[in-house]
Amino acid sequence: CDGFYTPLPFAPQAATLTPVPWFLSDAPLSFAAFDQGAGPELIVGGGFNFGDGGELPRVARWSANGWIRMGQGLSQSPSNGTQPDVRALAVFDDGSGPALYAGGKFTLADGQPANFLAKWDGSSWSEAARGTDKRVTGLAVFDDGGGLELFAAGELTRVGTRKDWTNQDLSIPANYV
Repeated sequence: CDGFYTPLPFAPQAATLTPVPWFLSDAPLSFAAFDQGAGPELIVGGGFNFGDGGELPRVARWSANGWIRMGQGLSQSPSNGTQPDVRALAVFDDGSGPALYAGGKFTLADGQPANFLAKWDGSSWSEAARGTDKRVTGLAVFDDGGGLELFAAGELTRVGTRKDWTNQDLSIPANYV
């Protein structure tokens, strides 16, 4: 990367956008507000590797002191060889309490397998819904009449990309999710 990106916050009561003095090594691609217990914080995801808070692998939270790393972050398996990114963030309560979900092009969350979909519980990342088969580019929480659900969009065609001990495919076609 040959430059830094400076996001501009929008304040409806202000006549102009005011730059904030913080930097990321690549453009942020997704934003969410998430409360880890001390009040809502701004979370950003993207293709960045570092910022004014040091190493920031694809996702970071903002504080008055700058960017803060969230665990080991989201990355690719070394054998994959492509640039990882986070394209979507959403807050959803799956019954175990509110959590931050991230979707994008990554295969590791906190160094553990997590295909394209991960969950942040406030202290660590883990794979969500056994992952997907391809990149997630959008996440939304919506109640279609049966209660709130997390919806994912993107290049994916299957959710739950793991196989059982007999090597049987346990994934679900994405049009049924």
